[in-house]
Amino acid sequence: MPLTVGGQAVIEGVMLRSPMAVAVSVRKADGSIKTKVDMIKQPSQRFFLFRWPFFRGVATLWDSMSLGIKCLNFSAQEAMRDEASDTGKKKTAMPLILSTLAALFFGVVLFVGLPYLFSELLGNSLKAVGENDWLFNLVDGGFRLIIFLLYIIVISLFPDIRRVFEYHGAEHRVVHAFETGEKVTVESAQKGSVLHRRCGTSFLLILLILVVVLFSLVPRGDGLQDKIFMRLTFLPLVLLVASGTSYELLRLSAKAGDSLVAWALTAPGLALQRLVTKNPSDEQVEVAIATLEGVLKAERELSNERLGISDK
Repeated sequence: MPLTVGGQAVIEGVMLRSPMAVAVSVRKADGSIKTKVDMIKQPSQRFFLFRWPFFRGVATLWDSMSLGIKCLNFSAQEAMRDEASDTGKKKTAMPLILSTLAALFFGVVLFVGLPYLFSELLGNSLKAVGENDWLFNLVDGGFRLIIFLLYIIVISLFPDIRRVFEYHGAEHRVVHAFETGEKVTVESAQKGSVLHRRCGTSFLLILLILVVVLFSLVPRGDGLQDKIFMRLTFLPLVLLVASGTSYELLRLSAKAGDSLVAWALTAPGLALQRLVTKNPSDEQVEVAIATLEGVLKAERELSNERLGISDK
């Protein structure tokens, strides 16, 4: 049985991880491909509690986010280095830091403030929504999901984001080709689908839906300060429960095969993937293959090291 391999798109590249290694490859401005490989440990290897149901989902979410950010940072640095060499000007990290802070502020306004404002306006018009905490929170979550989907559609129109989505499609196609057990080439990979049932997009969508449902159970409070306090107080608990449950549901869908349960759990995520994956070029698939080769080489070296076999 082949290794379980999955990953994400990064800036002008692809990240893939296996049980014991992670690799990220980036297409540089001169056309070459730079690959960085590191050995990793699963959360369950670092702390026994992360082997248990629910807790392993929380650990996996945190581990994936931290690893993904590191790989994004690597790809961004490579892109900045290429741009600096082309222009002859020294680049600093300050623009990236400022843009990140601006994006965080924009995200809070867009996905927290705006849905809440819409819900308040609707609550002022509809008495049932304004006076019922459960219904108000459910409506607020519904607005958040709608805004999230609209946001994905809008950013997909930007060329730079579209390229990231194309690399996302390249990642999925290469993983599909690897899972067939045959040699992975550009031609064999391009025959596969840009959608994949194990994609983290499915995890994210289930997580968002569960957050909406769980927040509908949180008391809203009376004044604006009370409402904000209740949200912030329950946010960590909601995220912990939602992430742990999302992971277990995806594991269940994988075990369910092609059953109705598996379809119900994966269909929404696959539908969302149609927005965040695009058909990749052959050059983008080459980058994904370089990433796969990097992570497989690291796994082979580790296996040989355990068996006392030298590669020389």
